[in-house]
Amino acid sequence: MLPPLMSAPWEIYAGDPSQITLTIMEGETPADLSATTITAQWRRTASAGDLIELGVTVDGAEVTVSVTEEQSRAMGRGGVFDVQGVTAGVVRTIVRGMTTWTLDVTRG
Repeated sequence: MLPPLMSAPWEIYAGDPSQITLTIMEGETPADLSATTITAQWRRTASAGDLIELGVTVDGAEVTVSVTEEQSRAMGRGGVFDVQGVTAGVVRTIVRGMTTWTLDVTRG
């Protein structure tokens, strides 16, 4: 079974920081992520070798995934990302999604 796909793409604007916050649920209950290590990566395509390690912060069942100004500029186009958790050595992809990318107009 594939991990859930976000219903809308994460919109990235070149040169700007960006973040999304996800609430991770186990059924109807917010997930206990206290023993889980969460990571996230972005790539132009799932099979691309080059990647960007996304920032991740966890607060209870909320996972915030972020990109810096430099990372958003380096993306150079839309792509794909996923968020994975490791609990007791077991890896599970929590969510996957797509990004759109728009080149900024004002640069300084």
